[in-house]
Amino acid sequence: MVRNKGKTRVVKNEGRMDGKKPPRSHVSYVDIEQVKQRYGGRSTREPRKELHVFGEEEPQNVKKKEHRGVYLLLLGLVLAGIAIGFYFALVIDRIEVVGNEKLERGEVLTISGLNIGEHMLFANLGEARSRLLSSPYIRSAYIKRAYPDKLIITIEERKPVAAIVGVGSYALIDLEGSVMEIEQTNDNGLVAVYGVSSGGYAVGQKIGDYAEFNSETLLEIITVLSNQGMLDIIESIDMSQPLKIGMTTTYGYTVNIGQPENLTGKLENLPPVLSKVLSMGLEGGTIDLGVLGDPVYSPPEVYQPETEGQEGGDDGEGGEMAPDKAEDGEAKQPEPSPVP
Repeated sequence: MVRNKGKTRVVKNEGRMDGKKPPRSHVSYVDIEQVKQRYGGRSTREPRKELHVFGEEEPQNVKKKEHRGVYLLLLGLVLAGIAIGFYFALVIDRIEVVGNEKLERGEVLTISGLNIGEHMLFANLGEARSRLLSSPYIRSAYIKRAYPDKLIITIEERKPVAAIVGVGSYALIDLEGSVMEIEQTNDNGLVAVYGVSSGGYAVGQKIGDYAEFNSETLLEIITVLSNQGMLDIIESIDMSQPLKIGMTTTYGYTVNIGQPENLTGKLENLPPVLSKVLSMGLEGGTIDLGVLGDPVYSPPEVYQPETEGQEGGDDGEGGEMAPDKAEDGEAKQPEPSPVP
């Protein structure tokens, strides 16, 4: 091929098979401009293909892989954003306390150890509940998750019902016998309990755990009275004599329980008897519940001083009046008898 001013001369060699000298080559000319116009300026040469060894991918596949990597990166960023948003959505923002009467909300949170800003999934609610139950003022506690960002603490407070009188101290207990406080006075007007030593008790412990006879009897008495709604009218319980348990009421009556047997049955007779004597207008006296099924009311003993009589015989002149006679000729009235 010979180039000549825009034209290319193509020489064809027509070879012969017999080995003789070939004839003169035939020369033709190709117009390069026509070729460019025909093929739109594109090169007539095909691009040289490179040989990729060791299993390498072609450049077109490499571009696809790059696009796939970008998509995966974007997807990862989106998922990471969702995870971060989900995490911060579950951060505790509110803690509600239900059932507290004497304890302040802040005191309950302090005892539980829970704080705003913790994560809902990482907050140890079981440990927080154990801390609440260890308080001498809390009887029961429950913690609930209210998604996405709220906790609800529900508690039941202990209420003191009696004060065990000791030497210069009062052990305040609830219905279950749990010691809530050790005070120097009984300013709350609780039922004062005598005959049960308050020494050795610690706040948070139960007097029934000592398996003491008087402790078990006391818990049974205050439980029955509470169930009957009579605990508020009891001023004191005297257990200094185990076989002669007594109580005093706010109405001025003394209640004799007797031996600590069949306490429930004996105390069940107290409300109807007390209602009866109050309706009769009887003040003071003793209600004896010692005999099961046969309660007896005895009025208070009235002291009557002896009268000085004039000296004389049985005729009444200057002498004492006969026991079977009264003034003005009236018969003497009998002494009041116990009211069943």
